[in-house]
Amino acid sequence: SRSPQLLSWPHFGGCLEQDTSQPALWRDFAEGRATADELFGKIAGEGYNVTMDNPMCDLFAEQMRIFPNAKVVLTEHPKGAAGWAKSFAALLSVVQLQSAPFSLTYPNLLSLFPLFQDINALRCMM
Repeated sequence: SRSPQLLSWPHFGGCLEQDTSQPALWRDFAEGRATADELFGKIAGEGYNVTMDNPMCDLFAEQMRIFPNAKVVLTEHPKGAAGWAKSFAALLSVVQLQSAPFSLTYPNLLSLFPLFQDINALRCMM
């Protein structure tokens, strides 16, 4: 959705790939070494005031506890529920390939990088 950009809100989405400290903190959260308060404290401390998409939507209860006065903006996939399901299925197939362990039959070199190890640990939480 482009709603946050159109409204000029600094939004947290896609930042896992942009900020190298984010995936490690998310991995710590997924593995129980960091709290939701620490996670959202870092996000808010970096100036983000909007969250969207995964993994943020999986933590809606924690966000509502930490930010009880937050507003929720519902957006819909341009192709409806079926379009969203198709898009999400495509994403999951990419995640499955990216998460596959390195082997001689499938040399997934991404699995050797700490950034992708952190992101894959987070995806196990979703």
